[in-house]
Amino acid sequence: MNSKKWLKIFVVLSFLGVGFVGGVNWVVDPYGSNNLIQKDWNKIKLGNIKRPLSFKLPIIKNGEIDVLTLGTSRTGVMDIDIIKNYYSGNIFSLSSPSSLAEEQYFILRYALKHNNIKTLIYGIDFMSFNGNKEKPSSDFNEHRKSIENFENIDNPVINYFSIDTLKYSLKMILNKKDTFYTYQGERVYINAIESIRNGTFKFKYDIEKFKTNAQYSPYKFSSKQLDYFKKSIELCQANNINIILYTPPMYYKHFFNIYTNLENDFVIFKKELVRVKSYYDFSGINEISKNESNYVDESHLRGELAKNIMSKIFNDNSIKTPKDYGILVTKENIDEHLENLKTQIKNYDLEKTLK
Repeated sequence: MNSKKWLKIFVVLSFLGVGFVGGVNWVVDPYGSNNLIQKDWNKIKLGNIKRPLSFKLPIIKNGEIDVLTLGTSRTGVMDIDIIKNYYSGNIFSLSSPSSLAEEQYFILRYALKHNNIKTLIYGIDFMSFNGNKEKPSSDFNEHRKSIENFENIDNPVINYFSIDTLKYSLKMILNKKDTFYTYQGERVYINAIESIRNGTFKFKYDIEKFKTNAQYSPYKFSSKQLDYFKKSIELCQANNINIILYTPPMYYKHFFNIYTNLENDFVIFKKELVRVKSYYDFSGINEISKNESNYVDESHLRGELAKNIMSKIFNDNSIKTPKDYGILVTKENIDEHLENLKTQIKNYDLEKTLK
């Protein structure tokens, strides 16, 4: 067989291969880009965990959101159905993992342009203010111009011909489980949920993982990110939006390591927040943060524990919540609150020494 025939065969096979990949990805739609075919086997879009804004912003543009949650993935795990117990209307989670305050400002601005939002539940995360990590996510950068200009968020057709996309398509076809976002924007750790139900879930905190986490190491509190946070609050105030601010909870050992390794920046973060607006602080060492069964990992609370956050914010006594969980921090009590957190750290450090 001569070289021309080999070349023709190669071209034909390449064309068929590319067509196969594109066709499978188009039908399965793992990123939720077209939503043309919605069946039980492809309704959970596993690929959207990689491209959350590409998935969420087109939904936001439909203009039907009344209550918005904003922040990193620590906010995204909040169970939307629990939040519905306290609010009427449509609720959507516009969380973006490890996002900077800069990114949060622009996607909030985009959401307000297309929706008559009445309430913002804003989970303020320490990692969002790291001046040594001031590069927004690739997902945000890809759409930044469209977001800033309030345009449609178009997902490039080339994504359908990607092998990475095909991997997610095959996972969905084979009914594999993985973390994903719902059409309400909620982040669901399905593997953890199912292992918890089965009694096989094992929680493990890895201190080495914390030491190498680029979100904290190295860390320098950023006045630039603080300014973006202030702009988000001012934007809401200008639009008469009710704002609820809170710092998301984390596993107590994770909190301990952040505090002891980054105390100066952590204290600055807490103080600067309250200068802008009062907030509920769910960090610290308490009954809930010390219970491993309340977490899917060191950073993420189980979704159903949103009930304790919402009950504290709404003073709902029907839900049993520890008094030291979710402290309302104001300009008047910030110093006392920080002293209490410091005492918690000292007491825990002493407990470790005595063991």
